[in-house]
Amino acid sequence: VSVLVGLTGIGTAWFMYSKGLERGQAMAKRTGILYIVVKNKFYIDEIYLYVTKQIIFKYIAAPIAWFDRHVVDGAMNLTSWMTCQVGSVVNRLQTGQVQTYGIWVVNGTVLVVLFIYFVANSAT
Repeated sequence: VSVLVGLTGIGTAWFMYSKGLERGQAMAKRTGILYIVVKNKFYIDEIYLYVTKQIIFKYIAAPIAWFDRHVVDGAMNLTSWMTCQVGSVVNRLQTGQVQTYGIWVVNGTVLVVLFIYFVANSAT
């Protein structure tokens, strides 16, 4: 079927334009609006541009771009800021002295034991 349609199109084009442009121009005048629509490729390009620019870009892509710029980028900026803040605190805690780390371990253990002691005594 597709080969037959293709051969019909080739035959029609040969008939219309083999002896010059007169037949083609006469056929264009007779078909009127149909010729204009076919010549403009059924206005597919215009419809595509309207749908993409006026509908998709304006009502779908623009809100998504706003969400990405303000929400996603804001969350990433907040995460990086928090990481820098925690890093600066941890940087001050790291002295490189084993004695200091030992004191932190002992203090942490005492705090955990006291917490467990108070929680156990407050339940009774």
